[in-house]
Amino acid sequence: MNEQPQTWHYGLVARWWAEFNTLDPDELAFYRRFVEENGQPALDLACGAGRILLPLVSAGLDIDGCDISPDMRAYRRKGAARQGLTARLYEPAMHELDLPRSYRTIYICDSFGIGGRRDRDAAACGAATTISFQEERSS
Repeated sequence: MNEQPQTWHYGLVARWWAEFNTLDPDELAFYRRFVEENGQPALDLACGAGRILLPLVSAGLDIDGCDISPDMRAYRRKGAARQGLTARLYEPAMHELDLPRSYRTIYICDSFGIGGRRDRDAAACGAATTISFQEERSS
């Protein structure tokens, strides 16, 4: 059995997400308000091609992105370059988060449980909680 985290967001599926899965204005407003109300910096966990991440970074919010799929990360880099944006981008699996920053807000859209194992989902929740509250505990 392969112990590497699995996702199906490669090849044509990644291309579809990057090119055809558009962001609804109400959805963008929801995530922007969520980040503004809960604080920055924020982490877009499983950010894919940057469908939510890039518009929020473009609006001036301090948000990093994380995604395990190299194809999705490539589309995200292209989208960011096309828009002249820079963002901190990471690639560990959700259950292996060990990022250099702490976050006031961590969100995930439509991707929780995508790895297919409950133990990894539980570990992802624990890792996100740890990096979210590190700064508060060290104060």
